[in-house]
Amino acid sequence: MTERKVPISERALFQRIQRRLKKEGQKIFRSRAGMQKMNLGTYYTVEIWTNTVKRYQIDLEDFGRECSVVADYEYLKQNGA
Repeated sequence: MTERKVPISERALFQRIQRRLKKEGQKIFRSRAGMQKMNLGTYYTVEIWTNTVKRYQIDLEDFGRECSVVADYEYLKQNGA
């Protein structure tokens, strides 16, 4: 039997991660163009209480799986697909 995968949008995954990190006192951000994106990558997390970067160069789908907000049958839909 073939496995069926359900696509999820980048925005939906971002929101799921945001809700999970809020419980841990953290927040995820998307970098703007320029030096910030070069240094931190597209996505990075910040600890709210200390205002320090906790993780950077984050792959959204992998991080979503690590946070247990992406099920095995889901995948991140690419913008053009």
